[in-house]
Amino acid sequence: MKKTARQIVFEDLSDEPKGWDWTRWVATLHPPDRWHVEGKGNRGDWTIDYRLTALDDERTELAIRGRRRPTAIGPANPRKAGLERDMGVMWKTYGRVLERDPRRRPRRRR
Repeated sequence: MKKTARQIVFEDLSDEPKGWDWTRWVATLHPPDRWHVEGKGNRGDWTIDYRLTALDDERTELAIRGRRRPTAIGPANPRKAGLERDMGVMWKTYGRVLERDPRRRPRRRR
């Protein structure tokens, strides 16, 4: 919906078993290593902070801290273990996609 140097705004709409799930997300970027996301939707409001930390051997750690406030019509907060599992799967999948991205591979000189 909107993208600037410091902010990205987008909406997510999905068909879930119990009805539609809609959220409007506003991500505020704090280069080079963190970003803050606020999400407001029909099943709850989210606040999520992301931080990248450089590790040895050219690796990077991603730390995620979040909180969800359910709305009157939405379901209860998910259990911590389930949310951590779901977020871990999502970010591991995203990491594999980035690693396979051909644009990220160094070009060979001829």
